[in-house]
Order: sequence, then structure tokens, then C-alpha cells
Amino acid sequence: MLDPITQDASVFYGQQALIRDPRLVRDTESAERFALAFGDKKVAIHAGHGIFTTGISVDEATWWFVLMNRCCDDQLRAEAAGTPTQYPVEDASWLASTLGSPRFGWLSFQTLWDDIAESDPDLRTEPGPSVLGGCTASPIASGGEFGQLAVANQTRRRPA
Repeated sequence: MLDPITQDASVFYGQQALIRDPRLVRDTESAERFALAFGDKKVAIHAGHGIFTTGISVDEATWWFVLMNRCCDDQLRAEAAGTPTQYPVEDASWLASTLGSPRFGWLSFQTLWDDIAESDPDLRTEPGPSVLGGCTASPIASGGEFGQLAVANQTRRRPA
């Protein structure tokens, strides 16, 4: 599990699930077990598969995925160098409650999206018959599923 060794990693303090069973989700019963194991957490690490994230918007969930991935890399590097120092529980909890809010997750994604849209303008296409309801499809995988597309509303609405 991810330890609260940085402010970013502390966002996930108390918000992680480790799912070892079911190893594969093939039917309704295993899907229900997966959902129960995920619970109300923001992020889950599914053994043999990877990171899954949730959020009230695609933008928020995508940001948690990107941030969790970066924090896992940071923790591996820190552990390779020795034993990292962790934030005290009360500090990690406070950071999780403030920097881990849906609004903060959504807002954090916006600068990333701006960078993506600027570096690859073909991702922002005009809506046409193949595009759902004025939304564009962005090849940002969340949940680690192959070929999954995050559908982003062109108006970039923020959560309430």
C-alpha cells in the first residue's frame, strides 16, 4: 500500500483498498466481491491487474489515477534509497481531507488536460455523428482497462 511519505501520497491516506480476491472478474458474483472489496475508497490496487480509481467526475477519477501512479513510483524510489519518513497520522488525515476532495481532484486535472490538449490538438475534435452528445473521447485510461476511453465534456464543468 502507498505510505504517506509526501503531501501527494497523503491524499490517499485511508482511501486505499488492496483487492487480492477475486483475481479475475468474470461474472456477477466476482464483480460484486470486487465492488465490496473496493468499498468507498478513492483508489484500489487490484492484484495482478493494477490501479483503479473513482471520482464524481471522469476528470477527478483520472487525476487520482495519474497521481496514484506517480506516488507509487516515488515510493519505490524512496524505498530503494532507504526507509522513507512518513507524515504523522493527523497530518496525513488532514491532507487527505483537504487535498483529496472531489473539487481539488477535478481542479488538479484541468492543468494536465490543458497540457494534453495543447500537445495533441487532434484529441479535441468537433462533435460529429460519432461523438456522443457534444463530448470528445480522450484516450486517457483510468482503471487500467485496455481501450477504455475517458469521455470529457467539452465545457469542462466543475463539480459542485
